[in-house]
Amino acid sequence: MAREMSNKWCAAPSFIPSQKPGGCSVQLRALPNVIITQEPEGSSTQGTAPPGDRREKLYSTAVGNITQQQHFKIPVKSNDKLSAETVKGLLKSEINPTDIKVGINSFKALTDGRVQITTSREEEAEALEKNIKNKCGEKLEAIIHRRRNPTLVIRNIPENVTTYNIEGILIKQNTVHNLKAGDINAKYNYETKKHSRNLVIEVNA
Repeated sequence: MAREMSNKWCAAPSFIPSQKPGGCSVQLRALPNVIITQEPEGSSTQGTAPPGDRREKLYSTAVGNITQQQHFKIPVKSNDKLSAETVKGLLKSEINPTDIKVGINSFKALTDGRVQITTSREEEAEALEKNIKNKCGEKLEAIIHRRRNPTLVIRNIPENVTTYNIEGILIKQNTVHNLKAGDINAKYNYETKKHSRNLVIEVNA
Protein backbone atom coordinates (compact mmCIF):
# COMPACT_ATOMS: atom_id res chain seq x y z
CA MET A 1 0.00 0.00 0.00
CA ALA A 2 2.82 2.37 0.91
CA ARG A 3 4.56 1.66 -2.40
CA GLU A 4 1.35 2.29 -4.35
CA MET A 5 0.74 5.61 -2.55
CA SER A 6 4.36 6.69 -3.09
CA ASN A 7 4.13 6.05 -6.82
CA LYS A 8 1.27 8.53 -7.12
CA TRP A 9 3.54 11.28 -5.80
CA CYS A 10 6.70 10.45 -7.75
CA ALA A 11 8.27 13.24 -9.77
CA ALA A 12 6.77 12.14 -13.09
CA PRO A 13 5.71 14.63 -15.76
CA SER A 14 2.05 15.49 -15.93
CA PHE A 15 -0.06 13.28 -18.15
CA ILE A 16 -2.09 16.36 -19.09
CA PRO A 17 -0.40 18.33 -21.94
CA SER A 18 1.31 21.42 -20.62
CA GLN A 19 1.14 24.86 -22.18
CA LYS A 20 4.20 26.84 -23.18
CA PRO A 21 4.56 30.59 -23.14
CA GLY A 22 4.74 32.58 -26.30
CA GLY A 23 1.42 31.41 -27.77
CA CYS A 24 0.17 34.94 -28.35
CA SER A 25 1.75 37.54 -30.61
CA VAL A 26 1.13 41.26 -30.44
CA GLN A 27 1.56 43.41 -33.53
CA LEU A 28 2.32 47.09 -33.14
CA ARG A 29 1.76 48.30 -36.68
CA ALA A 30 1.06 51.98 -36.09
CA LEU A 31 4.18 52.71 -34.06
CA PRO A 32 7.20 53.40 -36.32
CA ASN A 33 10.53 51.81 -35.50
CA VAL A 34 9.14 50.01 -32.44
CA ILE A 35 11.03 47.34 -30.60
CA ILE A 36 9.48 45.45 -27.71
CA THR A 37 11.74 43.84 -25.15
CA GLN A 38 10.99 41.98 -21.96
CA GLU A 39 12.66 43.18 -18.80
CA PRO A 40 14.11 40.51 -16.49
CA GLU A 41 13.11 40.98 -12.85
CA GLY A 42 15.42 43.35 -11.04
CA SER A 43 17.13 44.71 -14.14
CA SER A 44 16.57 47.41 -16.74
CA THR A 45 16.35 46.95 -20.50
CA GLN A 46 19.31 48.36 -22.39
CA GLY A 47 18.49 47.33 -25.98
CA THR A 48 18.44 49.91 -28.77
CA ALA A 49 16.79 50.03 -32.17
CA PRO A 50 19.02 48.88 -35.05
CA PRO A 51 20.03 51.90 -37.17
CA GLY A 52 17.89 52.31 -40.27
CA ASP A 53 15.62 49.37 -39.35
CA ARG A 54 12.06 50.43 -40.22
CA ARG A 55 10.48 46.99 -40.37
CA GLU A 56 7.62 45.97 -38.10
CA LYS A 57 8.69 44.22 -34.90
CA LEU A 58 6.38 41.48 -33.62
CA TYR A 59 6.22 40.38 -30.01
CA SER A 60 6.09 36.78 -31.22
CA THR A 61 9.42 37.33 -32.97
CA ALA A 62 11.01 38.85 -29.89
CA VAL A 63 10.09 35.91 -27.65
CA GLY A 64 10.13 33.17 -30.29
CA ASN A 65 13.19 31.53 -28.74
CA ILE A 66 11.66 31.22 -25.29
CA THR A 67 10.87 27.53 -24.74
CA GLN A 68 11.07 27.25 -20.97
CA GLN A 69 8.45 24.97 -19.43
CA GLN A 70 5.94 26.65 -17.18
CA HIS A 71 5.76 25.37 -13.61
CA PHE A 72 3.17 26.19 -10.95
CA LYS A 73 4.47 25.82 -7.41
CA ILE A 74 2.33 25.12 -4.33
CA PRO A 75 4.25 25.56 -1.07
CA VAL A 76 2.54 23.68 1.77
CA LYS A 77 3.31 24.47 5.41
CA SER A 78 2.09 23.09 8.70
CA ASN A 79 -0.10 25.13 11.05
CA ASP A 80 1.25 23.08 13.98
CA LYS A 81 4.98 23.28 13.16
CA LEU A 82 5.11 19.70 11.89
CA SER A 83 8.30 18.57 10.18
CA ALA A 84 8.51 18.54 6.39
CA GLU A 85 8.60 14.73 6.36
CA THR A 86 5.46 14.59 8.49
CA VAL A 87 3.73 17.02 6.12
CA LYS A 88 4.73 14.84 3.16
CA GLY A 89 3.31 11.76 4.88
CA LEU A 90 0.05 13.56 5.65
CA LEU A 91 -0.32 14.68 2.04
CA LYS A 92 0.34 11.17 0.72
CA SER A 93 -2.27 9.68 3.05
CA GLU A 94 -5.01 12.27 2.43
CA ILE A 95 -4.53 13.48 -1.15
CA ASN A 96 -4.78 11.27 -4.24
CA PRO A 97 -3.64 13.23 -7.33
CA THR A 98 -5.13 10.58 -9.65
CA ASP A 99 -8.62 11.13 -8.27
CA ILE A 100 -8.54 14.85 -9.11
CA LYS A 101 -6.70 14.30 -12.41
CA VAL A 102 -3.57 16.18 -11.41
CA GLY A 103 -0.07 15.38 -12.63
CA ILE A 104 2.76 16.03 -10.17
CA ASN A 105 6.12 17.17 -11.56
CA SER A 106 7.95 17.35 -8.24
CA PHE A 107 7.20 16.78 -4.55
CA LYS A 108 10.01 17.80 -2.22
CA ALA A 109 10.80 19.16 1.22
CA LEU A 110 12.28 22.67 1.50
CA THR A 111 14.93 23.76 3.97
CA ASP A 112 12.47 26.02 5.83
CA GLY A 113 10.21 23.09 6.75
CA ARG A 114 7.67 23.53 3.97
CA VAL A 115 6.84 21.02 1.24
CA GLN A 116 6.68 22.20 -2.36
CA ILE A 117 4.51 20.54 -5.01
CA THR A 118 4.97 21.47 -8.68
CA THR A 119 2.54 20.99 -11.58
CA SER A 120 2.66 21.97 -15.26
CA ARG A 121 -0.80 23.54 -15.51
CA GLU A 122 -2.47 26.29 -13.52
CA GLU A 123 -5.76 24.35 -13.49
CA GLU A 124 -3.99 21.39 -11.86
CA ALA A 125 -2.39 23.62 -9.24
CA GLU A 126 -5.74 25.22 -8.39
CA ALA A 127 -7.46 21.82 -8.10
CA LEU A 128 -4.68 20.51 -5.86
CA GLU A 129 -4.71 23.64 -3.69
CA LYS A 130 -8.47 23.32 -3.21
CA ASN A 131 -8.23 19.61 -2.39
CA ILE A 132 -5.54 20.19 0.23
CA LYS A 133 -7.61 22.94 1.86
CA ASN A 134 -10.72 20.74 1.92
CA LYS A 135 -9.04 17.65 3.37
CA CYS A 136 -6.13 19.07 5.38
CA GLY A 137 -7.18 22.67 6.05
CA GLU A 138 -6.98 22.32 9.82
CA LYS A 139 -3.38 21.13 9.75
CA LEU A 140 -1.88 22.45 6.51
CA GLU A 141 -1.84 25.70 4.54
CA ALA A 142 -1.36 25.61 0.76
CA ILE A 143 -1.08 28.71 -1.42
CA ILE A 144 -0.19 28.75 -5.13
CA HIS A 145 2.95 30.73 -5.88
CA ARG A 146 1.82 33.07 -8.66
CA ARG A 147 4.31 34.69 -10.99
CA ARG A 148 4.46 38.39 -11.69
CA ASN A 149 3.07 39.54 -15.00
CA PRO A 150 5.65 40.25 -17.74
CA THR A 151 6.80 43.85 -18.17
CA LEU A 152 7.43 45.17 -21.67
CA VAL A 153 9.09 48.35 -22.95
CA ILE A 154 7.75 50.01 -26.11
CA ARG A 155 10.52 52.19 -27.51
CA ASN A 156 10.47 55.41 -29.54
CA ILE A 157 6.78 56.12 -29.07
CA PRO A 158 5.22 59.22 -30.70
CA GLU A 159 4.16 62.19 -28.58
CA ASN A 160 0.47 61.35 -29.00
CA VAL A 161 0.87 57.90 -27.40
CA THR A 162 0.50 58.02 -23.60
CA THR A 163 -0.24 55.76 -20.67
CA TYR A 164 -3.88 56.78 -21.01
CA ASN A 165 -4.45 55.69 -24.62
CA ILE A 166 -1.87 52.95 -25.27
CA GLU A 167 -4.25 50.16 -24.26
CA GLY A 168 -6.95 51.35 -26.63
CA ILE A 169 -4.42 51.72 -29.46
CA LEU A 170 -3.05 48.19 -29.05
CA ILE A 171 -6.51 46.65 -28.75
CA LYS A 172 -7.69 48.46 -31.90
CA GLN A 173 -4.61 47.46 -33.91
CA ASN A 174 -4.66 43.80 -32.86
CA THR A 175 -8.26 42.63 -33.21
CA VAL A 176 -7.10 39.19 -34.36
CA HIS A 177 -5.81 38.47 -30.83
CA ASN A 178 -9.12 39.26 -29.11
CA LEU A 179 -7.50 41.62 -26.62
CA LYS A 180 -9.83 43.22 -24.11
CA ALA A 181 -9.76 45.96 -21.51
CA GLY A 182 -7.56 44.94 -18.60
CA ASP A 183 -5.12 42.82 -20.63
CA ILE A 184 -2.66 45.74 -20.85
CA ASN A 185 -1.72 47.85 -17.86
CA ALA A 186 0.27 50.99 -18.76
CA LYS A 187 2.79 51.73 -15.99
CA TYR A 188 4.72 54.88 -16.97
CA ASN A 189 6.67 56.55 -19.77
CA TYR A 190 10.10 58.14 -19.66
CA GLU A 191 12.47 60.12 -21.85
CA THR A 192 15.91 58.78 -22.75
CA LYS A 193 19.17 60.71 -22.97
CA LYS A 194 18.64 60.91 -26.73
CA HIS A 195 15.25 62.56 -26.09
CA SER A 196 13.22 59.62 -27.39
CA ARG A 197 10.21 58.40 -25.40
CA ASN A 198 9.70 54.87 -24.09
CA LEU A 199 6.59 53.45 -22.46
CA VAL A 200 6.46 50.58 -19.96
CA ILE A 201 3.43 48.29 -19.89
CA GLU A 202 2.47 45.20 -17.91
CA VAL A 203 0.65 42.36 -19.68
CA ASN A 204 -0.71 38.98 -18.68
CA ALA A 205 1.08 35.79 -19.65
